[in-house]
Formats: sequence, structure tokens, C-alpha cells
Amino acid sequence: MTPLLLRLSLCALLTLTPWGAAVATARPTPVQAIRADLLIDSIGVNTHLDYGDSAYGRYMQIVRPSLKYLGVRHIRDGLADDQFLLRSYRDLRRHGIGVTGLVPYQVGSMPGLIRSIRGQRDVLEAVEGPNETDLFTQFSYRGQKFPQGTRAFMKEFYAAVKRDPLLAGLPVLQTTLAFPGAAAGNTDRAGLLGDLSAFADLGNSHNYFSFGEPPSQVIRDEHLPLNTRITPGKPMVSTEGGYQMGLGDGYRGSWNDNLEAPFSEDIHGRYLLRYVLEQYRLGYRRSFLYELLDSDEAQWGLFRADGTPRPAATGIRNLVGILNEARWDASGRRWVSPEFTPGRLEYALGRRPETLHSLLFQKSGGTFYLLLWNDVLNWNIGAGKPVYTRPVPLELRLGPGAWRIWTFLPLQSAAPTAVFRSRRVQLSVPDQPLIVEIGSE
Repeated sequence: MTPLLLRLSLCALLTLTPWGAAVATARPTPVQAIRADLLIDSIGVNTHLDYGDSAYGRYMQIVRPSLKYLGVRHIRDGLADDQFLLRSYRDLRRHGIGVTGLVPYQVGSMPGLIRSIRGQRDVLEAVEGPNETDLFTQFSYRGQKFPQGTRAFMKEFYAAVKRDPLLAGLPVLQTTLAFPGAAAGNTDRAGLLGDLSAFADLGNSHNYFSFGEPPSQVIRDEHLPLNTRITPGKPMVSTEGGYQMGLGDGYRGSWNDNLEAPFSEDIHGRYLLRYVLEQYRLGYRRSFLYELLDSDEAQWGLFRADGTPRPAATGIRNLVGILNEARWDASGRRWVSPEFTPGRLEYALGRRPETLHSLLFQKSGGTFYLLLWNDVLNWNIGAGKPVYTRPVPLELRLGPGAWRIWTFLPLQSAAPTAVFRSRRVQLSVPDQPLIVEIGSE
């Protein structure tokens, strides 16, 4: 399995220019590829296995089949507090799914917490500080709440994990903030919390979108700069993020006041697949989608409450199926992927809008995968209606050689949509990921 702390090479990113500008490349030039499996290993999903009165209460009937359908390797959920939850985690681990464990709001004692983590070390890939302590009043530590209690907890927790021989190699994720900035009348909570980089291995953020915005601009301009102030210099993960499709989420009057109309499932799928790619493009080591199943009327799930997949779930499954190169070694309890050094692909993209983004990956057999998407607005929040943009015509030019090109739209199918045998092809890039598989003849 690729370690969570592995530094990812992002050499294949497009250089960003001011919004709305067009980009053109004169002739094919070599571009460094990234191992395809690193993208797949970056995808996780939130679960709530202790929500027994929701769809999560049907573990064997809905939860495990849904996770196996997706093909993801990571979930984020609370640390196990009973044997039923721990048995479920251990069952998932046997199928190659590890847990990032969230620390509870109330900790009786630090030694007791460490003992609990030791008892479930076999299923844990990482541990995370308490969730959004600036919002939830259930949190306190040594009689203190946010921010003093949060700082005190993370300092003691990190030290306790790192001095325990069994846990020392377990990554510690920073606590998160619901409102890190000073917008909408909030105080600058990241500023109140201060620099906690000495007390975590990775920074953390919750990347939501209250006005139906496309992922890239909000992540780049808000989530990243606000949350990296808490752990400057540390790599980032995002343990929650996504778009809701219902209205009732229990938090009306806070961040989603203006989400007066729910997303359609189609737009949810387009945004969520682009969200996975934008997070990776912008440097996040792992992104946990919120969430696996609908657990209430807010409808955040990749799956409906009856376990049927939404377009986003089908898209993730197909993305994983096309790019995955790892296999689960049950005896060694690890994912194994071929060791190789990715090469370079000589190519050029024609004139295009700045909203058209790309990533270049490669598998061990030599085949390249160029992922393209147009990260544009897809939702008119005032009208409560979807916004569809015409696909962008784009010329792909390859360097010398005989090339076979297949294209895929994972939101639609795992089957190819077109096949070319040429060094120059005309593509249409939509507001959903287009996978261009490029191999030698």
C-alpha cells in the first residue's frame, strides 16, 4: 500500500493563468506522468457505522457491498467504542479497506485513549484530532473548550501517540475547523487556534461549497490558504468534503443558508468526480468524500439509503476500475502495485479556456492516461436548476510514434466512448472527467 505520507509528484499540472484566459501550446513537449495508482489511493469516503437507526445499521446488506462496489481502500469514521464496530472494521480490513479513526469529543484520560487506539491498531491507517471543535460544544479537554482545549489536546495527543512503540508510525491528522476564516460574521478561528504544526503529521480541512460553486476556485482561494495556517509547511488531507442533494441537514442557519434548492444527482456526480481530481491537482494527499450513504434527509450519499448507487458512485467505481493497478494481498494485509518509474509523454493541447484542467498518469505497462475536465459552474442556485456547458473542442497532438487512443467518460460507463489511431485527434472535453488512454500501437 502506498503510505499516506508519500510525497506525490505533481509535475503534470497545467500552469494556472488568470480566470477566463485561454492557453495554447505550440508543439508537443515531454510531460512527466504520475503513477496512476496514486490517484486511486488518494480517494476515501466517510462512513457512520455507529448510526444503527439509518442505512448504516445494515452492514452486511448495504454498507460492505457499497464499499466493495466503489473499490475505495479507505474510510474515515469514529474510533471503535464497542466490539460490534471493531468487528465491522476488521471485516473491512480483510477486504482491503483501512480506517482513519476520529477521536471522540470527550476523552476520559489520555492513557485510556491511547490504550483504546492500541487495541484497534490493526485496522487503523491514521488517527485524526477531534472534529470541528469550534462548532460542536460537546468538545472539551481538561475543562477547556475551543481554542485553548483544542490546542492542549493536540499537543498531548500527538506526544502520546509518538512515544508509544506500537503507535509511533501511525500518522496523526490535525483537528479540523468548521469555520476557519472570518467570513459571514465569524471570528478568525484559524487565527485563534494558531500554529499547531508541531502537533500533527498532516494538515486537514473540510472542503464544502455553500453556494454550489465548482470545486477548484473555492479550494484554491479559501480552503487551502485558511487551513494551511494551522499547519504551515505540512502536507494536507481533507477528511470531509462534498455536495448535498437535500435541504434538511440539521445545521440550517450556518454555512448553507443560501443553499435553497438541492442539487440534482447528475450535477452532484459531475461536481464530485471533479472534486476528487481538483483535490489531487491542488496537492491533497487524500480526500474523504462525504459520505457513503444517505443517513438523513440531507442526502449527502454516494448511495441512496436503500443502497442503490447514484451517478457519483458509478463514476468513482469506473474511475477506479480504469486506473487501478493494485491488488489486495490478503495474507500480507496490504495493497501491492507494480514498482516502476513513470515516464514522460510528448504531447500538446490546443487552445483552451483556463477552466480546462488536466493530469497525466501512467501504468506500469507503459500506457498513459490523460485526464481532462472543464471545471465550470453547474448550478444556478437562485433558480434551483442545473447549468450545462457545451463541451470544449480540444486538439490533442502527440509526439512521434504510432499511437492508439481510447476515450472514457467514467460517469457514463467503463466502456470506451471512442477509439483513434492517430498522432492528432479532436476531442470534446465536457464538465465531467474525460479519460484519454494513450498507448503505443
